[in-house]
Amino acid sequence: MATVIAFVGSPRKGGNTDTLVKAVLEGAAAQGAETRLHYLNDLSIRGCQGCDTCKREGACVIQDDMTPLYDEIFHADGIVIGSPIYACYFSAQTKLLIDRWYALFDDNLVSRVSAGKRFGLVVTYGDAGEDVYNGAINSLVPIIQLMAPAFLDTVVLPGTTDKDSATRNPEALRRARLLGERLASG
Repeated sequence: MATVIAFVGSPRKGGNTDTLVKAVLEGAAAQGAETRLHYLNDLSIRGCQGCDTCKREGACVIQDDMTPLYDEIFHADGIVIGSPIYACYFSAQTKLLIDRWYALFDDNLVSRVSAGKRFGLVVTYGDAGEDVYNGAINSLVPIIQLMAPAFLDTVVLPGTTDKDSATRNPEALRRARLLGERLASG
């Protein structure tokens, strides 16, 4: 059975990012996957200290809510990162998660995570343009590519002018569920 884990980087539970990430997990569960959802805003994750201990010892020395997430990342078949765009970039909660992924790589930026994981990105923002924040989205792609993913797919929902925009968008929900199916089945 596949395992798909998701990280919601929005502080707004029930908002657009959360709604779409849950739809991704519904799609994965429909394929028989075990799913887990983590709200980053509820966790205490400190920023990377740049100490490079992880490079020498193979693990991050910071003991916080990120510590058990490393194990989940190592064992998951599929990983979903959901974030709204704030101030032209991912939320601070999402950025903390990604910065702490530094510990997932050795000194030569070779991933300690097994190749072949499946990744999904869910991105929401208020601007109506489809590609307004491609720069932000594309900045995360090289980090994921270092992990030699089996695939990476993205669901982007622009024009989220209120908290319920995703709920009223059947096409975005359909795309999110399809992403979940792919994360679960390869």
